Amino acid sequence: MAARQLLYTIQKTKVFFYGLNEISMLRSMKHHDHVSTRYFSSKRRSQTEILKSALDNYEDLQLAPLKIKNCNIGVSFSEACLEHEVYSCTGNDIILCESFSNVFKEGFNALHQSIDKVGVGFFDTPNIDNGTEDDMYYYALSALRQFLTEIDYHEKCLKQKEPFGDAFDKQNEAYVATLLTTHLLSQLVYGNRYFISNSYLVQPLKCPCLKPLECSSLINCGQTGLGCEDIWYGHPDIVLVPPNFSNIPLCFLEDDIEAQMQEDYDMLTKDLLQENYGSIDISELKLKMVLEKRAEQILSQAITFSFCEANRDSSGGRECHTLIPSIVLTPHHYLVVMYDYEHDILLSSDHQISPLWDETGLKFNLSAVLQIWMVLNHSYFKPKLSTEFQKDFAFTCEIHRIFKELQVFDKTKQITYRPSFRQENKHLKDKKPFMLYSDYKKTNVML
Repeated sequence: MAARQLLYTIQKTKVFFYGLNEISMLRSMKHHDHVSTRYFSSKRRSQTEILKSALDNYEDLQLAPLKIKNCNIGVSFSEACLEHEVYSCTGNDIILCESFSNVFKEGFNALHQSIDKVGVGFFDTPNIDNGTEDDMYYYALSALRQFLTEIDYHEKCLKQKEPFGDAFDKQNEAYVATLLTTHLLSQLVYGNRYFISNSYLVQPLKCPCLKPLECSSLINCGQTGLGCEDIWYGHPDIVLVPPNFSNIPLCFLEDDIEAQMQEDYDMLTKDLLQENYGSIDISELKLKMVLEKRAEQILSQAITFSFCEANRDSSGGRECHTLIPSIVLTPHHYLVVMYDYEHDILLSSDHQISPLWDETGLKFNLSAVLQIWMVLNHSYFKPKLSTEFQKDFAFTCEIHRIFKELQVFDKTKQITYRPSFRQENKHLKDKKPFMLYSDYKKTNVML
């Protein structure tokens, strides 16, 4: 039933780009303390060429509003139940979307500015006291420049033609998180600082990529606890630690779709054969089933993180933004969720299939790189909705209403990062965690 409903949704859904007269059909679905001063102009031109190509060939992401109809509270992210649906203004088959590029206008302006102004000394020396846009963007743009300089290396650490294969093959969630954090996410944040959750039973000691001798990155594990026991809580898979603003939690999913949902997959394949939907991409439908299965965990964590950002002390007099983005990644795809904690608007890109890699499967999708980079550095680029969209969709998520009815809205003020939660302590058992021998050997620890 779930598979048939998913197929129906994909076949029937039309998407309007909010604010436009046209109707468009969406496709279904190492630690560097200082980065910039060591580059020569030839490398800088190479970075500019890559960036210009990425902007010239940019493929946008569309964010659809979601409505929470009901939910439970006082549980972990993995136990959260959120009955949700895509918010529709003019009918069940119509979705009014906002584009990622409109939400992150300031980020795209910074990228174009960096191309126009590129030259000796530009963005090489931060001077935050001046408070100019160039100074504020320094950290984020420095990280992106560094990554584009080394992008070929990071791609080859994760993907190679035969005989080296794919670093993600048959890896569990902890290893997926380690690979993507070491060779993508941490590289897009100045300083490369992060923590892999120490709640994983299997914690890699070194990066398990395809270039172990060249990489040899040691993995940082630590406390990633986020939330409030009276609402939702848990331990995000990793937390990035950018300079000058708060931590960023991320969620990872294994891409072993067939093993997780073989029964639904068999049913779906049978339905497609019977109904002759030859144009449907089976792999995309399977991915959507996995995202749907984990949607409650994804949405509860994204909303919790947004309220956590609301609680942090805004220092330095910088303008705050209330629309807080989150990212979910699999080895081959990504999903963006954004929640506006003040106006109660929840957006998601899960109606699209967003590839992390290009058509070759060996090179990063540069549109994905730019979008992920902006999300990770959202504190600098201050994403926001247009006044019209914000007015029309305010409080459509309805989580404010639900929390108030459950008399826990004031508890959102208690959402923060913490090492443990009292509900977890009730379930602790006095025994050592166990690990598969094969996983233990992968850590390269000598017995």
